[in-house]
Amino acid sequence: MITLTENNLIKIGKESMVLLPLSKWEALQETIDDLEDAIRFERVFKESRGQKLVSFEKMKKKYHLK
Repeated sequence: MITLTENNLIKIGKESMVLLPLSKWEALQETIDDLEDAIRFERVFKESRGQKLVSFEKMKKKYHLK
């Protein structure tokens, strides 16, 4: 059973769901991807301290960065 409870909130059974326009969902997904990239970059940066320099292209490939 699906019921509309608030502006963009619906319930399917006992679980609440949120409805978003596709453009907002895509923007949210892009923000999440950017944050994941930043986390991977920070890890790479911390791991590389004191080591021989490696090209950015090799680092991107090694750590699956965009």
